[in-house]
Amino acid sequence: MRCCFCLVLSLLVLSPVEAQGVPVGSCERGTTTATLQTSSLSVPLFNDGHLFWDYSDYKRKYRVLPDTLASPVYAGNLWLSGYIGDSPRVAAAAYDLDEFWPGPLVDAEAPPSDCSAYDRIWTVSRSDVEQYHGTGRATRDLSEWPYQSGAPVIDGDGDPSNYDLAAGDQPRLIGDAAAFWVMNDAGNAHTGTGSAPLGVEVRALAFAFEESPFPPASFRPLRETLFLRYEIVNRRSVPIDSLRLSLWSDVDLGEYNDDYVGTDTLRHLVYVYNADNLDDGEGVGGYGEAPPAWGILFLRGLPAADNGRDDDRDGVIDEPGERSGLTTAPPAPKNTPFGSGDPYDAEHFLNMQRGRFEDGTPVIQYGYGHAGYGFDDPPSDARPTVFGFPASPADGSFWSALDADGNGEPINPGDRRMVGTTGPTSLGPGDSVVVDLAFPFARGSDHLRSVAQLSSVANGLLAAFGEGFPSRPVERPAERLPDRLAVSRVRPNPTSGSASVTLSLPESAHVEATVHDALGRRLAVIASGTHGPGTLDLTTPDGLPAGAYVLRIRAGTADAVALPFTVVR
Repeated sequence: MRCCFCLVLSLLVLSPVEAQGVPVGSCERGTTTATLQTSSLSVPLFNDGHLFWDYSDYKRKYRVLPDTLASPVYAGNLWLSGYIGDSPRVAAAAYDLDEFWPGPLVDAEAPPSDCSAYDRIWTVSRSDVEQYHGTGRATRDLSEWPYQSGAPVIDGDGDPSNYDLAAGDQPRLIGDAAAFWVMNDAGNAHTGTGSAPLGVEVRALAFAFEESPFPPASFRPLRETLFLRYEIVNRRSVPIDSLRLSLWSDVDLGEYNDDYVGTDTLRHLVYVYNADNLDDGEGVGGYGEAPPAWGILFLRGLPAADNGRDDDRDGVIDEPGERSGLTTAPPAPKNTPFGSGDPYDAEHFLNMQRGRFEDGTPVIQYGYGHAGYGFDDPPSDARPTVFGFPASPADGSFWSALDADGNGEPINPGDRRMVGTTGPTSLGPGDSVVVDLAFPFARGSDHLRSVAQLSSVANGLLAAFGEGFPSRPVERPAERLPDRLAVSRVRPNPTSGSASVTLSLPESAHVEATVHDALGRRLAVIASGTHGPGTLDLTTPDGLPAGAYVLRIRAGTADAVALPFTVVR
């Protein structure tokens, strides 16, 4: 009886369940935490759709170094939505809401029952690869880099079906440090939003630079920027329509209660800045005077439709391969009569992704963006918008948090959220699409110059991305020839005809071998060119007169050797 009960229980645990008639798995939430670390950044990462927020101790740990106390952001979350036929689907991470599970998704109709084997984040760096080349010792993540799950690889041995470090394979590093993880939204039920799953696999690659691949190599903003690439794969047999991707953030720039947010529509950027020039937090790390600005930059959004609009705002309408960039970024104020800023059901997420408040109210360019809240009734000509506070506070124009009514009246600073969305687009069965994000940081001489400088940093990042971040393989160091060449003795010696010597070359090198008489005069050149690696047989000329001779050999940077031999008659 006891064993029968165990069998039934195991079947219940391992069998997929259904949500709204759609099969879902029975995976446990991912528990892995990793830190992407460079000399300029320290960023906590998670494999469940969350970013930055360490829910184990609720501390802020995103650091732009050398500052080890203040942080520009508290938490970030991935949101996805789309339609399967007429059915809206949402997959989201939020506080107390987890709708991504570790691991790939082979078939959305047969979701995994156990994701624990993929409850990992793999982190590698250029120094890891250099260490392997130098010592033969590989870190666990380097040796187990999950190429089979889509982690990018440089194929050094010409065999794409394997990953063999010894044969020349290595992670395809864009920057100098990288982290990879894979998630899916069908591993269990979406108990937070109440939605059925989209049926997608999400491959995530975070990376950062120690130095710029573009001049100047010391370009500081690039070294202070986290980059994040999401690849979305449709694992259903039908298309996903109206696919949208959002990055939401509880920003908390230093002291959390004195922040403003804004949108830079030309640069596809949402950002946070301090309401005044002093960020003096109590109990948390404040930035003090001249606080920075920080943001989420959409380097490459979802593909745009042929709709007669300039979706990427580059001056060209419906060009081939056009991407939509940042399409909506509504205000997300915390704890107001029209929303908490922290959506919790599918309708709230969809409303915000479409550029509305979470209660569905359209945004207008006035006050807090919501008619009748916090300011007098808006003027009759107040324009609707899908972007919160799109004017730059640095130049004092309307509509920003510092000029909310056109007369220079600011809104109240506070604990802010912000969200940026790209899309919609369609994704066919089995197809994938990549979205690239960056998280720029800038600190000027005051809080508003930090905003202006952030826009300049965004320009530089967009230009660098447009040039194409190069994938830079870590070259295996050339093996230096020994200081003393490995050569055999001259055989036979003495000789009545020709003699021979064998030279061992650990790598290719230019070899020059000459024969000289007792007075040092060069009589013959028996080798001049690149040879190796391997052995090289050298033969002296036949018919030399009787006497004493020297065979001189020089290879690469190694010291030359002189081998005496004698010819007899």
